[in-house]
Amino acid sequence: MALISKLLCWYGIGKAARSQGVDPWTVVFGLIPRGLPGLVFAGAALKAGLIDDNAFSALVIMVTSTTVLGLLLLNRRVQSLRRKASP
Repeated sequence: MALISKLLCWYGIGKAARSQGVDPWTVVFGLIPRGLPGLVFAGAALKAGLIDDNAFSALVIMVTSTTVLGLLLLNRRVQSLRRKASP
């Protein structure tokens, strides 16, 4: 669901923004990483007893993997755009 919602943001970037140089894929890939806020919420949920150790571990793995994946995709997109822009 999280990835689908990020992909929906692609449609939210209109033609006017694209004509001004906004790249929709850069926006989508930039939204994927969850990083520190995700870990803070997971830690608070664990401390409050809302989730157990197994759910916390799964959340840590998800946050870590999506952060790394998002940053890798973002880096590849930015590098691709730089190659296209250079003469």
